[in-house]
Amino acid sequence: MFGEKEKQILGFNDLKLVIAQILLYSFLSMSIMFPDLLLDGRFGLYFMQWSEALMYMVIYLLIGRYFYIYVVKLFPGYNNWRKRLPRLFLVLVVYLLITLLLQLTLQKWINIEVPGYEEDRILKEVIMGVFFALFGVGLYESLYLFVQLKEDQIRLKTIEKQKVQNQLDVLRHQLSPHFLFNCFNSLNFLIDEDKAKGKVFVNLLSDIHKKILEFSEKDLITLEEEVEFSIAYVNLLKTRFGNNLQFHINIREDLMDKKMVPLALQITIENAIKHNTITKKQPLSIAICDLKDYIEIKNDNRPKSNQTAVKGMGLGLKNVTDRYGLLTTQEVIIDSTEKAFIVRLPVL
Repeated sequence: MFGEKEKQILGFNDLKLVIAQILLYSFLSMSIMFPDLLLDGRFGLYFMQWSEALMYMVIYLLIGRYFYIYVVKLFPGYNNWRKRLPRLFLVLVVYLLITLLLQLTLQKWINIEVPGYEEDRILKEVIMGVFFALFGVGLYESLYLFVQLKEDQIRLKTIEKQKVQNQLDVLRHQLSPHFLFNCFNSLNFLIDEDKAKGKVFVNLLSDIHKKILEFSEKDLITLEEEVEFSIAYVNLLKTRFGNNLQFHINIREDLMDKKMVPLALQITIENAIKHNTITKKQPLSIAICDLKDYIEIKNDNRPKSNQTAVKGMGLGLKNVTDRYGLLTTQEVIIDSTEKAFIVRLPVL
């Protein structure tokens, strides 16, 4: 009667609630029907009538509870309340009518007069029955709706979390192909220019790609891991560009345990390499430093001859921005001036 099956339907264990209602309703009914028994000191009679009221309330509440659970089984959930309430009202009316008829029938068979039991007791009992029934259904329905709404919110959060995770997975899976595509372009250039450098490049690329595969399974990594990987990536680039690529990094040691999305620095560096002219006469300078709650990556803004000044986002930076957007409210800041292109990445 108060097992797991009922708890699963209602969403809560109502045993204590039923006991509390039985005690409350029986006390109220005694106060209304026999207000003078205690004041007159007729404790024996009061106890007898209260026992009868308790027995009546047990039967009354358990049958009412059965009908409520039955209707909830037919129309479960928060969104079905519009269908559930009219049927509960209909069941309630039928139940009260049957109860009233039984009372009238039994009263003819058992006609016991109790002092203080007024002639209009039937009317009082009907009014009490309606009040207790409405209050009980309202109480149960309120608790049921509260539990269902809470469960719906948990389900929505779970679905939203899964949706965000799926989006992150898609974005992470873009990293490796994007990285390899750009690296193969550099490798193709090196093979034509210097086969020895090309061999060194391939060896470094192999180690770096292993790290990319490792990082691509994570939502966040430490700033220390990201910096170490970025330095390794810059060393890879230097096999092609040599001193034409100038790299400076200055980040406080106490920030190294902070978190950031994987490969964010690497992609920002890669973006600078991809879009700007790098020559012996015009070496490309990339500087990384901390700025409050951000890591700032600043590079010379010298677009290649076939490009206009870099003001927006390519695929790589969009990937970084989207991943940050799914994990935090802190935004990636991108700014472009005539001389510099600046990206600020939040540390979390």
